[in-house]
Order: sequence, then structure tokens, then C-alpha cells
Amino acid sequence: MSKKKSKRSSLALPMSALSEEGSLASLALSPRVIAIPQRDDSPGKRSASNLSSLSVSSTSRSSPASTRRATRSQSALPTNPSDSKSELAAALSEPAKRKKEYVSQAMEDILMISGLPYYEVVQITEDLGKRIDRAADAVQWKKRKTSTEPLRDAKRTCLNVEQLMAVSRIRDSSQELLEYSRLRDAATTIQARVRGWMVRKKLGTLSAERKLVLLTYSRAVHELLGKESVYLESLNCLVDNYLLPMEDGSVVGSKERALIFGNVREIVGVQKGAHRKLSRILDKWPFVSGVGKALLKVAPSLTVYGPYVANFNNAQSGMQRLKKEKSSFNRWVTETDRDKGLSLASLLSQPVNHIAKFSADLKILLSLAPSEQESSVLETAIQLYEDAGQHIKEALIGADTSESIVSVQRRIDGSEQLDLVRPDRVLIDQGEVMMEVPRKSDKAGLKLAPHTIFLFNDLLLITSEKKDKKLIKKKAKAGTLPMLQVVAQVPLKKLETTEVEDDAKFVVGDGKQTFVFSAKSPENQGMWKSHINGCIERRDAQRVFGVPLMEVLEKENRIDSGVPVIVEKCMAFLRSEREGLETQGLFRISGMKGDLDELQEMFDTKEEDEITLEGRDIHAVAGTLLLWLREFPEPLLGFDMFEPLINSLNASEMCVGTKELLRDIKCRSPCHMKLFRTLVFFWRDLTLHSEVNKMSPSNIAIVVAPNILRPRVETIETALRSPLANQVIESIVEDCDAIFADFDSW
Repeated sequence: MSKKKSKRSSLALPMSALSEEGSLASLALSPRVIAIPQRDDSPGKRSASNLSSLSVSSTSRSSPASTRRATRSQSALPTNPSDSKSELAAALSEPAKRKKEYVSQAMEDILMISGLPYYEVVQITEDLGKRIDRAADAVQWKKRKTSTEPLRDAKRTCLNVEQLMAVSRIRDSSQELLEYSRLRDAATTIQARVRGWMVRKKLGTLSAERKLVLLTYSRAVHELLGKESVYLESLNCLVDNYLLPMEDGSVVGSKERALIFGNVREIVGVQKGAHRKLSRILDKWPFVSGVGKALLKVAPSLTVYGPYVANFNNAQSGMQRLKKEKSSFNRWVTETDRDKGLSLASLLSQPVNHIAKFSADLKILLSLAPSEQESSVLETAIQLYEDAGQHIKEALIGADTSESIVSVQRRIDGSEQLDLVRPDRVLIDQGEVMMEVPRKSDKAGLKLAPHTIFLFNDLLLITSEKKDKKLIKKKAKAGTLPMLQVVAQVPLKKLETTEVEDDAKFVVGDGKQTFVFSAKSPENQGMWKSHINGCIERRDAQRVFGVPLMEVLEKENRIDSGVPVIVEKCMAFLRSEREGLETQGLFRISGMKGDLDELQEMFDTKEEDEITLEGRDIHAVAGTLLLWLREFPEPLLGFDMFEPLINSLNASEMCVGTKELLRDIKCRSPCHMKLFRTLVFFWRDLTLHSEVNKMSPSNIAIVVAPNILRPRVETIETALRSPLANQVIESIVEDCDAIFADFDSW
């Protein structure tokens, strides 16, 4: 018992230290007290004998003077830490061997109790030591006799009397600051014990089941923060080990560096902010809440991933090109990877994959949410992150496709007049074939000449090699492909094939001109025929899906009603089923892919009287309707209405503003607005059963908004604005009676 008392007495504090303005009790109960890193926790531990020169006597043995100084310790803390640092810098303005002693003693003490993390303290002191070493090497030192006189001692150390006094004052102030740090450490201990007691008391009032829910959710948040810490550490490794060493220009130039790393520093800044917000949430352990709110605040900053993802493929190809062209760069990267145990390519790819992984972790967290409010906000945050992740995925696929098309365009002479890159264009195949062309001589007849053809999903591009001797020699010397010139462009809509007796040939045309090709081998011939015929079959099969609304209505002779067969059949089936509109998760739960493919083929290939949905899965039918809306070449409400409808949310009378915009759409495209009105009232009827089907206006909007309201060019910025598009559709579904009350008179 006596030992315990003596141990507690060593932590006791004089009553004089508890001033009215800054008492220890108030300090202990403050919301956040930053714990000063202990000397024992630092990598470079200092022995007790080394600390003796700066230590002050314990409180139990302190003199009245030291007790008064302890009372003044809080006021002794410099209001501006940079003043002490600048004073020290001025005092140590000249290089000297003995300056290292002052720096390692005074500077480290001041920084340690300034509240900075220990790694920053180490970094600053190491940098200061390096500067002193460089300065000392540049000075020719002369040995002088040791003297105890201040002036001679100052000369011996290259410090004058004023500088020595400045260092002495700093060392004295560090003693007071160290004593203040002990007070803060004691306050932190008290705070931790009081808080632990309050948490145990609060948990004692809860049931065992509720305790388990809270603790499980808190641990899940802690694990999520741990993963974010690992990701942030990998970003810091990328910057510290690769980006910063390249900034001196000795490895690569500034343009190449910008190409490889993009805006990775901005991503680091965003992730640091997200990490801080999640860390603050864990301060409430185990009553952790507000994760969704914190993530919603971070979500707008995710736009920094857009430029990085857009540049990623170029960065990878550019890095591979630099490795081939610059052996010094290749050697430096290889040595750095080996010495640091890292991989530059792997670190560069982590931001690309992070959003998708983080979204998956959030879904797990959602399943453990301790309250409906926490779950609701988390769902909104997950939707944002999933939209951003989906955009990143599509951007990467689009970048791969665009890169292959851009490489084709670069080979074509006069390519500035030929725009091959389009968001929905895909390169299916390319290759060399022989094509019949007229002879240039007076002799009548045809000859076979080599040509290169490129088959896209909407275009057949026929080219021939450009006959330029200088250019051919230059390209051959550089080892690059020859330049091409355009012979013909045949749109897929007009592309037709003609059967010929000669199996070694295949003929295509556009109704005005015909092209006869001969492949290098029978296998190559069969491949080209298969690709071209496949494109034509897919084109002819698209009677409903991927076809503009007006074309569908014209084929079905339904211009007046504005409602195609697929919409009429699907809505009738969903209303007539036994559970029908009361089916839980209708439109939110997707059907099986096989069922969706069968329904799509049926609507594309069969006539109206041959289409039947009897016995079909209700979720597959609802999913087919959404798929049809999604595959419109232009969304139902038009690309140009994305921004105006979102901006209408800020109007004082939102319903009136939205109504005016919809009226404009009807004036330009009456059939589109007729169909939209039909769908809105159907979705409104669905929400009337929301207590059973769980499809509230908000949930309906989340599902259908991306299919009918989207921008012309989708970026990560527009993806993060998807909640606003959802709000537009939600408000229209809720107020459809008022909005469409006088629809016939629009």
C-alpha cells in the first residue's frame, strides 16, 4: 500500500499549479488535449544523465521558487514558437563544431514540447545538423587554447557573447517548457482516466446486445481508418522516394515528371484531410458515429482523382517509353525499387484502385451501422463513392479504347481533318489486305494493291500507304509504322456485303461504290468476313435497344401516344403480377443477366403480338425497362437539360422552375415528354407502396436518375453531382400531380 502511495505522490502536483484561468482539472476535462511525445517513445532515447542538465526537480521536492515557476509555466509557453526558432537560428548563424551540442540539446527540447509529431522533430533536427556539417566543412578551423573566459570561449566556438547569451536564454526557457509538458502529461493521464470512467458508466446502462453493436461498429471504423492509413503511407512513399528525388532534374525533366506523377500531391492532400476527419470520429470511442457525414464532406474533393485517372494510361506508356529511351532513368528506377523494397508501377496504380476498394469497405461498414440515421447517411456517401468508382472504371476502359484509336489517327496523314475519337466508338480489328484498284498505265484492267483497313463499331476505314520516299526512309530509320492516307470511309449504317463465287475474295460497299478485298490467307479472310457480318447483324438486330426513341416510335407507329411497346408491356406486367408493385426492391434489385439477355433479344427481334412476359422474373422485367432507357443514344431528358435541371434546385420555387424546363422539352421533343410523364406517374404509383417495397421517391430517384438525366461528357466532377440529379427526379416524382396538372395545354 505504501508503494502505491509513494508512486502516486510522484505524480502529485502543487495546489499552486491549479490557477483559475488554466487549472489542471479544466485542462483534463477539455475536449481534446494533445499528448506530448514522451522521451522514452522516441527512436533516439536519451539517458537520464544527458537529461539531467535540463531536468527540473520533481514537484514533491521543488523549492518555492520552482513552484512559482511551475505556476507560471503555462504563461511561459511562447505564444509564437517561430520566435524561439528564429532566435536560435540567429544565435547559430556561424558554423562551429560545438554548435552541434547546442542544437541537439536546445533545439530538440523546444520542438519536443511544442506539440509537433516526433518524426517532424527528427526531420528538423537532422536537416539542421546537415546544414551545420556543410558549413563546418567550408571553414578552415584554427586550434586555439582552451579558456574559461566567456570572450575567448566564444571565439573558440565562433560564437560571440551575445550569441552565447541567446543560447543560454533558450536553454533556460526549455527547462520551463519541459516542466509545463509534465503538467500536460499529468492532465492527459487524468483526462484519459476520467473519460474511461465516463464511458464505462454509460456502457453500464446499455444491454449486452447494444454494447456488442456499438463495439463491432467502432472496430469496423477503426479497421477502415487503418486501411486508409496504409493507403496514405503508400502515397507518401511515392512522393518521398520517387517524386521528390526527381525534382532536381537529374533523373528526368519537369514535363516527364508531370506526365508520370500527374496531380498525385493533390490526392495526398485530400487523403490527409479524409484521414483527419475519420480520426476525430474515433475520439468518441466506442460511441462512434458520423462516418457518413464526414465522408460527404470529403466527397467533393474526390474530383482530384479525375485528372489522375485520365492521365494514368499516358503515364504508364510514357514511363515505359522513358525506360527504353533513357537508360539512366531505367537504372535509377530499378535501383530505387530494389533499395527501398518498393515498386513505382504498383504505387502509381494505387490511386486508380482505391475508390472501388473503399466503396466495398463502406458497404461492409453499412451492414454494421448502429442506427437508421447513421445507415441513411452512409448509403448516400456510398452512392457517391460508387459513382466516382464507376466513372474511374469507365474512364480507364475509355482511355484504353481512345489510346488505340488515337494511335490509328496519328498514322493518317492530314489527321487534323479526321476526328476518329468519339466516346462510343470502339476499334474492333485492323489489318492489311489486298484490294482491287485500277491500273495507272494505259493497260485496261485491275490490279491488287496493299491496303490497311480499320473496322470500328460504326465505321469501316480503308487506307493505303502514303507514297513519300523521304518520309518512308525517315520512318524506316526510326522503326515506326508508315504513314497512311484515307481511301474511303464507309459508315456501318450503309455497309453491305456481297457474295461472290471466288472464295478468296470478299466484297463490301455502301450503295454507291464497291470494294473488293483479298486477304493474305483463308484464315484471315474468314476472320474479316466474320467481323464485318457480325457488325451488320448487330446493326440490323437493334430495333429497340440502342435506337433513338423517335425511330422506335416510327417503326411501331406510336408517334401519337409516345409510349413504345417495350414500355407498355413491361408496365402492364409489373402492375398485373400477384405482388406486383409491392415487390420489395423493385427496380433496385437487378435480374439475372441471362434473363435480361433473353428479354432484350425478344424485344429486338419479335413483333408486338409475339412478345409475352408471362412467367418471367419480375426483377428481370423491371431491369429490362431500365436497360432500354440506359441504352438511349441520348438520355430521355436530353444532354442539354442536365445543368438547367440541377440549377433549378436553387430556385425559390423549385416546382415552378422545373415545370418551365419540362415545358421547354415538350416544345422541342413532344414524344420524349409524353414518355417521361407516363414513367413518372408509374414510379409515383410504385412509391405509394413504399412501406412494403422499400422504394421511396428517394430510392426510386437513385435507381432511375442516371438512366434518364446525365451530362454529355461524364467526368468525376459530374459523377459527384449525381445526388443533385437524384434530387431533381425525386422532386418530380413527389410533385408530379402539380407539375403535370395542365400538361395538355403546354
